Amino acid sequence: MVGVVWLVSWLVAGIVWLTWQHRAHRQLRQLGTQGLQFTPGWGVGWWFVPVANLWKPYQGIKELWVASDPEKGASDWRGGKAWTVLPWWWAAWLISGFLAWGSLGMDPETIDEFISRDYASIAEDLAWVLAGVLAIAIVRGIDRRLSLMSSWAPRRPDLPAPPE
Repeated sequence: MVGVVWLVSWLVAGIVWLTWQHRAHRQLRQLGTQGLQFTPGWGVGWWFVPVANLWKPYQGIKELWVASDPEKGASDWRGGKAWTVLPWWWAAWLISGFLAWGSLGMDPETIDEFISRDYASIAEDLAWVLAGVLAIAIVRGIDRRLSLMSSWAPRRPDLPAPPE
């Protein structure tokens, strides 16, 4: 039962994350941001492409962070810097995924093997928690930046007025 609750929670969180990411990419475009590499669809789509999903989703979130800087113009955002939390979030996400994937093949037979699997499971859970906490901070940060961009858009000549 705990496994089912965990799986459903993970799927719901994934859907919420992907919906948020799609909307954030779309909002950047609506604000007139130029030179974006990721479309809203591909910002989400890269999560599902094997091998490329090891770095492309990170690049999409990094682009969201840098391009949502309210101090930069719609076309001069590329010189901005990413928040130092982003690589930590991505590392925690990858580590948790690799630990989860690795534990699937474990079929313990001895007490020592059971203990090793439990340690791996604890490390996996800690990495998931860290990735989740950092993801919340990232979402809040990007949302705050996009909100500032939206509120400043009418006063900035390099951005069009927000859509009605």
